[in-house]
Amino acid sequence: MAEFSTMAMDFHQRLRMKDCINWTHSNLIRSTS
Repeated sequence: MAEFSTMAMDFHQRLRMKDCINWTHSNLIRSTS
């Protein structure tokens, strides 16, 4: 069970990182155009 929770946390962190990157990317596009 502990293994699963750490895996889920890792997945959640990666998802948040992807969101952060996407948000930054869209902001960059918006500011350049």
